[in-house]
Amino acid sequence: MTIYILFFLLAVSTQNSFSQSTESSYGMDVSWPIQHSRASSNFAWLPHNLNPDEHPVPKEFVGIPVQPLGDRQKVYEEAMQGCRDYYQERGFMCDLDEESRIEINLRQPSQMTNYTEMGFKKIRTPAPLFQLLKDFWDANKHLAKQEELGVGYTTINNWAVPTYTVDIYDKKLKGGGIELVKAIESMASQVIHEWTGVESEPTFVYGIRTYHNGSILMPHVDDLPRVSSMIVNVDQDVDEDWPLEVYGHDGKAYNVTTEPGDMVLYESHSILHGRPFPLKGRFYANIFIHFAPGENMKTARQAVRIGDLQSMIAAISSDASTIHERDENGWQLLHEAARGGFEDLVEYLTQNGADVNSPTSYGQTALDIALGEHGEDHPVIQMLQVAAVKDNRAARYAARTGDLPSLIASIKIDHSSIHVRDGNGWQLIHEAVLGGSEEVVEFLVQNGADLNSPTYHHEAPLDIALEEYGEGHPIVKKLQDLGAFSSTDEESDEL
Repeated sequence: MTIYILFFLLAVSTQNSFSQSTESSYGMDVSWPIQHSRASSNFAWLPHNLNPDEHPVPKEFVGIPVQPLGDRQKVYEEAMQGCRDYYQERGFMCDLDEESRIEINLRQPSQMTNYTEMGFKKIRTPAPLFQLLKDFWDANKHLAKQEELGVGYTTINNWAVPTYTVDIYDKKLKGGGIELVKAIESMASQVIHEWTGVESEPTFVYGIRTYHNGSILMPHVDDLPRVSSMIVNVDQDVDEDWPLEVYGHDGKAYNVTTEPGDMVLYESHSILHGRPFPLKGRFYANIFIHFAPGENMKTARQAVRIGDLQSMIAAISSDASTIHERDENGWQLLHEAARGGFEDLVEYLTQNGADVNSPTSYGQTALDIALGEHGEDHPVIQMLQVAAVKDNRAARYAARTGDLPSLIASIKIDHSSIHVRDGNGWQLIHEAVLGGSEEVVEFLVQNGADLNSPTYHHEAPLDIALEEYGEGHPIVKKLQDLGAFSSTDEESDEL
């Protein structure tokens, strides 16, 4: 078993069986949609890839990575539809969660401080630590409980294949409880320190989680304060290795295979990681142990609590990830600044990447906290409202669901939100078209939305309407009446 750049044979059959031999390492959006909503369809067997000297790259594939793994978009769409079907009337939550996963994948890694050259490493777990985990697992594995994840949570396909946990915090289990957790953290801390060179504090130990036949873990980065982490393979019964796909700091996909007793160290706040290929076997059991740099966060939090902007900036400058780190209650620096009513701190944090819509562990956003502490007339309230609109999630959801009053309310706070793009280049006009609301489309156009604005995948609003609803649908007719044209119309004009 070893770590190596991930090579696969080109999948060409409808079953994605590997039947032709072409070696190809790959980057983002190939195995799974990672930074955009679609996996690459720039298949290796297309003429411009097989014979580039004679076939120029078509416009739609310029800048798109070569796809050697077959139709991965179909696999992704089937998984997403499974989530929607499972949650039925709440199935829209699957799409909202996916938007968040992709948005964080795009935004967070670039804002983080990295501590190692590649961002991951495989080693053997120190024998005393592994023995501790194995003894607990052997004594309690028959008592695993089904994992309860949030409605629409898409990172694990637990709607199709439930995951289970043997909770090490559970003192009712043999050997379980806080003393076990502390022993694990103590042994693991030295490993993390030797690898990163940074004094770190444990933030959370999770598991032992078991995955089962058909399980998929979508590529993601972890929520802060999970910064430096380790996965220990505690036990498995598999028909073939179930690789952990990680994207190193060099941007390439690596396949990390493990056996019981192996440990993968990874910078979970900046390294995209997942298992996008279904597990083949009975089970795979692992535990996650997370750490965050220690003293920097304490300094920043103390500065925020007394409204000391310069000290807070100094702490953040030495480690940008401090903005996103959480305490035991899920509070970030922005929540603290909102509670204190410090306008200059709130302004700095929102302008430097703080997620204004991020809730605490108890579901409170910074705006909720500020309203509770200061009332509606405090200057911090308007600052947070403007920042929330610029984040644009509420407005995008209102546009997609045809909620015109909520959309109008959002735009009144910040009219520029009409033109804000998400990670795929979508604006409010694209969301409204996807939702099929003629009323919202007309309102947006009347208020300055570009009727023919292309996404980053060169889709005009009319393209989206035609693909989603087909010719003759009222939303298609509305767009055409307003003067919309499709990207194919543009190409025809150029010809």
